Amino acid sequence: MESPGLVSATLSALAMLMVAGPARAGSLESWWFSSQLNQLVFTNDSEVQPQPQLLANPTWLGVDLPIPAAPSPNPNRVEGNNGGEAQTILKAIVSTGDGFLLQLTGPAPNPSLHFRGDSPDDRIAVIDLPDTAVTADLRPEDLPTYRYGVIGWEIVQQPTRPPSTRITLKLSSSSPEWRVLSSSNGVILLPPLGVALRATADQSSSLGPASSEPLGAIPEPVANAPALPPQPTNSEDLSRIPQRRRVVTIDPGHGGEDPGAVGIQGLQEKRVIFPISLRVAQLLEGRGIVVVLTRRQDSTVDLQTRVDIANQARADLFLSIHANSISLSRPEVNGVESYYYASDSSQRLAAILQARMLAATGMNDRGVKQARFYVLRHSNMPAALVEVGFVTGSQDFPRLQNPAWRETMAQAIAQGILEYLKVNP
Repeated sequence: MESPGLVSATLSALAMLMVAGPARAGSLESWWFSSQLNQLVFTNDSEVQPQPQLLANPTWLGVDLPIPAAPSPNPNRVEGNNGGEAQTILKAIVSTGDGFLLQLTGPAPNPSLHFRGDSPDDRIAVIDLPDTAVTADLRPEDLPTYRYGVIGWEIVQQPTRPPSTRITLKLSSSSPEWRVLSSSNGVILLPPLGVALRATADQSSSLGPASSEPLGAIPEPVANAPALPPQPTNSEDLSRIPQRRRVVTIDPGHGGEDPGAVGIQGLQEKRVIFPISLRVAQLLEGRGIVVVLTRRQDSTVDLQTRVDIANQARADLFLSIHANSISLSRPEVNGVESYYYASDSSQRLAAILQARMLAATGMNDRGVKQARFYVLRHSNMPAALVEVGFVTGSQDFPRLQNPAWRETMAQAIAQGILEYLKVNP
C-alpha cells in the first residue's frame, strides 16, 4: 500500500539532493515517481551507485548519489622529442609473460642498469640507453603501470650529444631485481633466472591466477645429471652463436588449473615439462640467448596469451614443450615426437629437435609431424611443439618421473635450439 507521507518525504529528499548535489558529481538530469509502481526513477549523466537510507522521526527516505572517486593521477612521465641525431628510437614499452620489452627502431643499444633505495618499499631501477631518443608518440598512459611490481615509469630523453634516454622504474616491495638484456629485437627486462613473477594485486589478469602450490614442489634437476651430448665433430662449436643477441620463447605447456595429461599413478604433464622448460631456459641463457618464458610459475595461461608473448617479444623461434598421453589401457605406446605447422623453417626446427632428443635418450621415434596446433598456427616466427614422452607409457613413465632423465632431455632440447640458431643466423 502506498504511503503518502513516504512519497512526500521522497520528493522532499530529492528536492534537497537537487539543490545540494555537487556539480562535480555530474548532473541529475531528471527524476519522477510512479505512484502506481511505487517506484522512484532518476537519471544522472554519469554512472553512480545510489545509497538509499530510511530515516525516522519524521520518516524520510534519503538517496545519496556518491561522488565518483577521482581517478588516481598517472604515475608515469615521458619527456622526449625523437631527436634526429640518435641512432635508436624508443617506440614503446610492453609487458610480456616474462617481463617487459622495450620496442626500438634502429640498433639495440648497450643498456646499463643500477638500483637505488635503502628499503624494499623505496626502490627504483635506473636504465640508461645510450644513443637513444624517445618518440614523440609515446604517452604516459601507454606504459604498463602496476605490472610485476612496477608502480610507475619515468622516461626522459637526456640533453646529451647524441641523445640518450634514462628510464626510471619506481618499484614496489614485490618487484624482483630486474636484469636488462639487449637483443636484435629490442631491450628486454627479465627477472633473475628461476625467480617467478608471482601473481600480485597489480598483475594483469590475462595471465590467470597463480596456483597456491609453491613452485618448489617441482623437483629441481639433480647435481650429477648427465653432461651435454657430444658436439658434432664435423661442425663448428654450437656455442659460437652469431654475435647479435637471439631471442627464444619457451612455452611450458598447460599449468595452473590445467594439469595437462594425467598418466600412471596420477603423474601430471605440467609436473614433467615445467622443470624441463626452466632448465632449457637456463642452458640457453648460459650461451648468451635471451629467453622469454610464457610462464615462470604454475599459472594458467591461455593459448592466445602464449602467442602474444612470443609475437610481442619478436622472438627468433618459439618452442612449446609438452608430454604425451593415450589411454591407460595402452601402456605399450611410448616415445617422442615433434610437430610443426607449415613453414620450411619450422619443419627444420622440429626435425633438429627430434634428432637431438632421440640421440640423447634412445627413446622410441614417433616422428616429425605436421599439426594445426593453435600456438604453431598463430606464432609469427619458426615454431615447434615437442612431446617428450608418454605419461601413460610403461617405458616413458619412470623416465618422466626421474630428475636425471629430465636434465638429459632439457640439455638435448637446448642443444637442438642452439644447432638451429647456428644454421639459421
